[in-house]
Amino acid sequence: MSLFSRNNNMSLVHHVVGQVLDHSGTTDETLGIMNHMGLTVSTSSIHKQKKNIQTYHEIHIKEMFKVPELGRSHNIEVIGDNVDITRNPSQMSKERRRKSWHWFLLLGIEKRVLFPTLPDSKPKADILSVPNADFIPNELDCKSLEENFIFHIMHILARYVPFFQNFKLCLPSSIPHAHEKETSQKSEYAILDMLDKSENKSDEMIAILEHVHNNYIPQTGTPPSVVKKLVFGGDCLTNERAYSSQTAMLAHSTDSDRLAGVIHRPEGLHRMMNLCLVFLELSLKFDLWFSL
Repeated sequence: MSLFSRNNNMSLVHHVVGQVLDHSGTTDETLGIMNHMGLTVSTSSIHKQKKNIQTYHEIHIKEMFKVPELGRSHNIEVIGDNVDITRNPSQMSKERRRKSWHWFLLLGIEKRVLFPTLPDSKPKADILSVPNADFIPNELDCKSLEENFIFHIMHILARYVPFFQNFKLCLPSSIPHAHEKETSQKSEYAILDMLDKSENKSDEMIAILEHVHNNYIPQTGTPPSVVKKLVFGGDCLTNERAYSSQTAMLAHSTDSDRLAGVIHRPEGLHRMMNLCLVFLELSLKFDLWFSL
C-alpha cells in the first residue's frame, strides 16, 4: 500500500529498490510480481528512470570537460583504478571453478586549487641551473614539518589513549594552510567509464590510456597533436603500469600515438574503490539470491 499512497519519500525508496534489483539481474517477471506486491515500481518506470539517469550523467560529463574555445576543460584530472572480483565456489569441481572478473574504473575530478600563472608547457626552470641548496629543507620547512607531526601525534593520542580522549574536541580538525576554503568544499566528480580491461595486461593498459587520450585530452590538427596535457592518477601500481605502457609507445611519430598527453601521478584512491567494491558485492548477492 505504501507504493500507491503518493508519498514522495516512499516513491523514491521504491525507485531505488527497483534500480538495485534491475542492476542485479532480476527478471522482468519477478519485478512485475514485486510491483503488484507494492515493493517496487514497474519495469517501464525502472527503464525510463535509467534512461533519465544516463542522460543526466552524460550532460554532467560534458559540462565538466567543456571550455568555449576547445570544448575541453583545463581544471579536470582523470583518476582510475582496477576493480577485481573473484568468486570461489564452496565445492570445486570441473563445472564449478573459480571465476574472476577484471575492470578498470575511470573518474573525472575537478581540481579545487589552481595556479594559472604557472607554466604547463615547459618546466619552471632548468633543473641543471637550480642550486643544490634549494633541494635541502630550510629552517622554515623543518618547523612546518614539526608542527604537522605534532598535529598528527595529538590526534592519535586523543583517539587511542583513554586519558586524552576528553581533549579530542579541543584539537583542530585540520592543519591550517592557505587553501582551506577551496579544500573544504565538496569535490565535483563524475564516473567516466567502466572499461572491460585489466591493468595487469600490457596491451589492455595501453588500450586504457588510448581511451583516455582519445576522449578526454584536447587535441587538434591532422595528425592530432596534444593541446593540453591531462593528469592521469592512480595508485602506485597503476601509475607504474601506465608509465611502462606509455614508454612502450615512444617509438611512434605523433603525440597521439605516443600517448604524450598523459601526466602520471600517484593518488590515494583506495577508499573510493573500496566503496565501489561494497556496492558490487551487494549486487552479486542480490543476483545470487534471485537465481536460487
